[in-house]
Amino acid sequence: MTAIMFDTHEFIKEFKGAGFSEEQAEVITKLQKIAITATLERRNTITIWTIYRPNAI
Repeated sequence: MTAIMFDTHEFIKEFKGAGFSEEQAEVITKLQKIAITATLERRNTITIWTIYRPNAI
């Protein structure tokens, strides 16, 4: 799986600086982390699929 750096502390600081509460910033950051993970997992699945079944797509 591809590893990426996602600085959740910095992400939360940015939201708080824009007026979001700590709780709001934490929830948004958690959801963003989930979305990034799902995207990378999907990309890896497609890559593996095309390696083993190159004519399928």
